[in-house]
Amino acid sequence: MKRVKSGRRSRMFMGRLLAGMTAAALFVSSFAVQGNAGRVYAKESETDGAVFKEPEVRSVNLNIDGKIAGLENPTVPESTEAEWSNGTGTYIYYAGIGRSRLLDADTTDFSRDGEHSIFAVSDGQVSCDIYWWDKKADNGQKSVNDWKYSDMYLYLTGETGIESPHTYYPDNIAGRLFSKAQMAALISNYNDSHEDWEEISGELGYAGLDGEKLFLLDAREIEHEGYGFSHTHEGSKSQFFRNGGAFLRSPSLADDMKTGIMRANPSDNLKSDVTTWDVRDNAGVVYPAYNIRLSSVFYTAYREEDQFLGANLDPDESYRMTKEKGGSNAWTVAVFDGNDGFRARRIDDDGILQPGGGIHFSVDSMGQPGEDVEYDRISAMLVDESGTVIAYGKIYDLPGNGDIHMIKIPEGVEDGKYTVKIFAEDMLYEPE
Repeated sequence: MKRVKSGRRSRMFMGRLLAGMTAAALFVSSFAVQGNAGRVYAKESETDGAVFKEPEVRSVNLNIDGKIAGLENPTVPESTEAEWSNGTGTYIYYAGIGRSRLLDADTTDFSRDGEHSIFAVSDGQVSCDIYWWDKKADNGQKSVNDWKYSDMYLYLTGETGIESPHTYYPDNIAGRLFSKAQMAALISNYNDSHEDWEEISGELGYAGLDGEKLFLLDAREIEHEGYGFSHTHEGSKSQFFRNGGAFLRSPSLADDMKTGIMRANPSDNLKSDVTTWDVRDNAGVVYPAYNIRLSSVFYTAYREEDQFLGANLDPDESYRMTKEKGGSNAWTVAVFDGNDGFRARRIDDDGILQPGGGIHFSVDSMGQPGEDVEYDRISAMLVDESGTVIAYGKIYDLPGNGDIHMIKIPEGVEDGKYTVKIFAEDMLYEPE
C-alpha cells in the first residue's frame, strides 16, 4: 500500500503505528545508568520495577495498565438542552474515520472473553447510504430491516461493495479508512447485554452483534446516559451529530420495512429524535461505531481542534519536552502493529547523566513490521516514575543506517528515575 509521507500534507492523516520497543532505566543527575533493561512491547507498561503513580496529563500520554491520562468517560446530560456529555466530552481520532465521541474509555461490554476496549462512535459524516439498497444481502434475512443481513451491515464489514449513488466509498468503509494494522487493533464485537437496557420509545427492537468490527449504534445505546446521551427519544441536543440524522441498527417492532433512525427534531434542528424510517430511503449519514483493543493502544497525542491535523501531528516533529494539555479535549490514538522483534541497543558506558546530556544507541533489528506497515522514523520517550511522558519525538528518519544516535535529556528535567523508550513509528496517510 502506497502512502503519502512527510512533506505532503494535502491528504488525510490516518494515525500512527508502532513496533515493539527497547527500554532502559536511567537516573538524572545522581545515578549510574543501568544500561539496556530489555524489550518492552507497546501493550506493556511496567518497566524496570517502577511503581507508577497517577500520571500528569500531558500532550502525549502512555497507556499504563489500561489507563490513559486524559481519556475521560462522558457525563450524564443535565437536560435535553445539554450537548453531548454537557459539552465536556472526550474525542478521539483513529485511522481515517475522523473525530469520534469517546463513549467508554474502558469497557468489556463488547467482548466475549472480557477483553477491554475503548468504545467510540464517529462524530461527523463518514459516508452516506441507505439501509437496504439492492437486495445483495437478502440471503437468510427474515425481513428487510434485519441488521445482520442488511446492505449497510455488508458495507461496514467490507464483505461487498454497494452500488448506491449515495455512497462516498463504494469499495467499503473498512478498506478505505483503515490500514490493515489499524483494523487488526479493533476487536470483533459481540453484544447482547444492551438488550436489557430500556428503549424508551418502545418502538424499536434490539439487534445484537456477532463479530462485526464496525457497526451502527442501537437505539438503546443512543439513549444511554452513561454514554453522554439523554435518556429520551424526543428531542435531545446530546443526540445531535454534526452532519444530521442517520440509521441505527435497531429494527422497528411494528413495520418490517422500517428501522431506527436519529433525525433532526422538527421544531429544533439542533436536537435529534430517535424514531423509525423506511429502509429504502436515504437516511443521510453513516456514523460507524467501533472498539479499539485497549491492550493495542500505546499512547495518545493531544490535538488542538481549531488547527489542521498536520499542525498537531507533524511527521517531522523532533524529540522535545511535552506540554501541558490545552483547552481542547481531543486525542489521536497510536496503536501497536504486532511487531515484537524490534531491538535497540545502548552503546555508551554507564555513568551519571545531567540535563543536556544523553544516552547513545543503535538499532540492531527492525523486526517484522505488521502487514502493509512502513516505518518512517525512530522515536523515543522519556517517562518518569509516575508514568508521565516528559519528552517525546523523532530521533531520526527511516530508512536509516547503523550509525550511533543520541537521546538527549532536556534541560529542566528534575532529578529522579526515568525510563527511555525507543521504538519505530509509521506516520500513516491516506492510501493513494
